[in-house]
Amino acid sequence: MTTWSKDELRRISETDDLHISPFREDGKTYGTPGETHMSNDNPRKTAPSSLAEFAPKLAEITDKVLFGDVWERPQLSKRDRSLITCAALVALGKTEQMTFHFPRAIENGVKQEELVELITHLAFYAGWPNAMSAVTRAQELLGKK
Repeated sequence: MTTWSKDELRRISETDDLHISPFREDGKTYGTPGETHMSNDNPRKTAPSSLAEFAPKLAEITDKVLFGDVWERPQLSKRDRSLITCAALVALGKTEQMTFHFPRAIENGVKQEELVELITHLAFYAGWPNAMSAVTRAQELLGKK
């Protein structure tokens, strides 16, 4: 796991291909690799160590930008972000990512009935096959809670 000083992060942000500053407006840095985010009740490491070993840059921006900034912004609650994320996954048919995000949505305050209704609603906008795959995945992950 890499930990950078503020000087190193400033240098990286000036030369980084993504041109993303690791510093928030308050001068603090975004999440450092391996830091926990998304839910106060059941935190998890942001990027799995296997991802960091195989694709270190992807793990780094996952930690810094996605979980360290986007999920932490106060304009939307984590519950709302989870609902939006689940809707995007259903619409795009990304069932593998549902493994993480459906249970996390429940932890972030989305009710199982709301998740099922989200899937039902999206059947008419994102396609029946996507909805059927998503509801099957939800049932596997959440059962009859």
